[in-house]
Amino acid sequence: MFCGLLGAWTSNAWAALQSPAVVRVVELGPGLGTLMQATLRALQRSLPSHVTVDTHLVEASAPLQTTQRQLLQPLLCHNRT
Repeated sequence: MFCGLLGAWTSNAWAALQSPAVVRVVELGPGLGTLMQATLRALQRSLPSHVTVDTHLVEASAPLQTTQRQLLQPLLCHNRT
């Protein structure tokens, strides 16, 4: 539910910023990446298809970076991210 609200908020912020072509989503300390995964799915449903979602995860742990990459790769290889 939180990610749906985050997606809705981002969509409203996007509109308030005059609908930019790129939306940057940054998460600090993303752990396993599940919040970003749910957020990206919510954004795919709420933003128009021409909007690019520029995703950045700030993570110091190499093992967690690998886990995040594996989890998010299916969402990141689309032309929207």
